[in-house]
Amino acid sequence: MLRAEQLRMPAGGDQMSTRGLAGQLELGDHICAFVDGADEGLDVMTQTVSAGLDAGDKIMLFVESLLPIAVRAGLERSVAASVAARPGQVQVLSGRDAYLPAGRFEPARVIDSLVGHIEQAGRDGYRGLRLVGDMTWALSEPPGVDQLAGYEAQVNQLYMDGRALGVCLYDRRAFPRDLLRELPPSGRTP
Repeated sequence: MLRAEQLRMPAGGDQMSTRGLAGQLELGDHICAFVDGADEGLDVMTQTVSAGLDAGDKIMLFVESLLPIAVRAGLERSVAASVAARPGQVQVLSGRDAYLPAGRFEPARVIDSLVGHIEQAGRDGYRGLRLVGDMTWALSEPPGVDQLAGYEAQVNQLYMDGRALGVCLYDRRAFPRDLLRELPPSGRTP
């Protein structure tokens, strides 16, 4: 089981390690997954969708390094995402729209939006919500991006009640090492 630490994917995209990631996660978890490129990020998204469908959860993917249509196509090739038990169970949305709704990164606003998505998933009858955020949008250095490490620490609290899990994807080949080191330990409910 994952403990409060960042998950660093092995260099070179070891399929055994990435393939088992989603199976280890439970509602209440929040991890920062360091991946090598968009393809490895898509693998993590695919695993999360597959596990979410198996569990009867709603799944939201906020994507940036790949277009939403490319992610949907990848999911359809790898997972029976088109066989979601309910329409809208799997949503693929723009990461820029999710994290920069006003053209700047405002952590409190993003967290409020995530709370709304979690509450809506519960009202819609889902057991929980699985969120995957491709953090590549931060590389364009939008206003407020200096709050990213603090946001990761704050968002841990969001998952404490066990109604959702979050995976924040960081491409370790694209992000500066200093930023990756600043990210706080990820959280897990006891």
